[in-house]
Amino acid sequence: MGVLAQAGSRRHLWRDWFNGPLYVPDEGRFVLNLLESDGPSGFLGELERLSTLGSPWASAILGYLALMPGPEEKRNTKRAVELCKSHAHAGDTYAQFVYAWACLFAGDGNLAYESMKKAMLSKFPPATMDFTNFVWNGWGTKEPYPKLALRALRHADRVGHHAALQ
Repeated sequence: MGVLAQAGSRRHLWRDWFNGPLYVPDEGRFVLNLLESDGPSGFLGELERLSTLGSPWASAILGYLALMPGPEEKRNTKRAVELCKSHAHAGDTYAQFVYAWACLFAGDGNLAYESMKKAMLSKFPPATMDFTNFVWNGWGTKEPYPKLALRALRHADRVGHHAALQ
């Protein structure tokens, strides 16, 4: 089911080095140990290595991190697209999720909507909630769709997204 890196005893490490929650799938949890033992350089180095070897989840994490605003409040959408595009088109839900945000930030709302919808329909927990934001705000659609957003919110609750009830 995955874990948010911001939860539990690693919260202070994550907060000190990164800014925001990060979804880590079960198969990637071991990299969180590297965050504790080797700091961000060891953590990021292992993600880069795994991404180069073709790991979709490592590429998605790196893509997600590229979308976090840097020191000058800029996002590296180009890098996120490069990391996630092929994995997203191959059907990896985490890559679809990150690719959707990269497309939205790059100004391609239609592609962003379609990618987020695919990830949501595959029941990727973060995408179930973010799809709600897409349709509520009209991102990738002609206008906001509150009724569809409420249905998407119920879907997020059914697949176990903790923020859905809030």
